[in-house]
Amino acid sequence: QPDFLFKTLQALHNRIIFDKKEAAEMLLRFSELLSYTLYECDNDFISAEKVMQITDEFIALEKMMPKTNITGVTTIEDNITNKYIPSFIVLPLIQHCVIALHNYPDKKHSAEIKLNASNNIFYCSIYIQTDAFAELRKIYFDGINMFTNRLETFYSNRYTLDFTEEKGAFNIALSLVLSDNLFAEKIDKATEKIYANTAV
Repeated sequence: QPDFLFKTLQALHNRIIFDKKEAAEMLLRFSELLSYTLYECDNDFISAEKVMQITDEFIALEKMMPKTNITGVTTIEDNITNKYIPSFIVLPLIQHCVIALHNYPDKKHSAEIKLNASNNIFYCSIYIQTDAFAELRKIYFDGINMFTNRLETFYSNRYTLDFTEEKGAFNIALSLVLSDNLFAEKIDKATEKIYANTAV
């Protein structure tokens, strides 16, 4: 998300000039996001608990951005310690939807993000209301196809990803089966590949 990088740095520069205390908080949250992206996503799967924490950081950072109207709710109904979901799915999906709004600063937008973990399922709901509905429709549609293809590649039959629209609003609903073991998933996929090659 290069646009996110540059726009955040610009917003941080403005904060340093006008509000050094808030700039320090903004820099800390931005650093957390960069650290997560660069150093904590090497594996195909990542802690669901960490994904919730870093999404909260992203939402808090977005609230500091100019003309951003975003809310977030995180609820954990079950113990998700040592539970895993695919890397580069939840946060990138949320970023894709929210950052697209920055391209239309003269339009009114609102974004509501809900994360929930219960019954061994991780849920992510993104609700966007926008005056740039027509402009964003293709961006969101193409993005959903991209994430669907990504999930089909290595998490087939273990997710749902729905995209619905209504007048002036989009709703994206994602669910992922929580995995008990990070390495078990890799072993299963390796086994599937072996079977597939054998069948061929």
